[in-house]
Amino acid sequence: MDYIPESIIRQKVKKSTPKKAVESSCFLNLRQRKMLLYLKEKKYTTVIEFSQITEVSVATARNDLKILQKHGFLKKMGKARNTEYHWQESKDTIDTKEV
Repeated sequence: MDYIPESIIRQKVKKSTPKKAVESSCFLNLRQRKMLLYLKEKKYTTVIEFSQITEVSVATARNDLKILQKHGFLKKMGKARNTEYHWQESKDTIDTKEV
């Protein structure tokens, strides 16, 4: 089974977030982690698709995608209704192992 180790997420979050924010609010929630696994396979998503898959409002989906983008997991492409969020493949951000 694929997974994203906590240490990898912490490294990525620490690189892109001020120290105080990392210490206080910290890391990705379960919904965001599950979406990362989904995006690892599919490679991209939209706000609408994200909200339908995770069963949250469009506003919450948009916020989650912004967080994932801010931490370098996704790259935003397009504008307005044509916006897609693409998986950022990187050796130092993802580790795939058998559990």
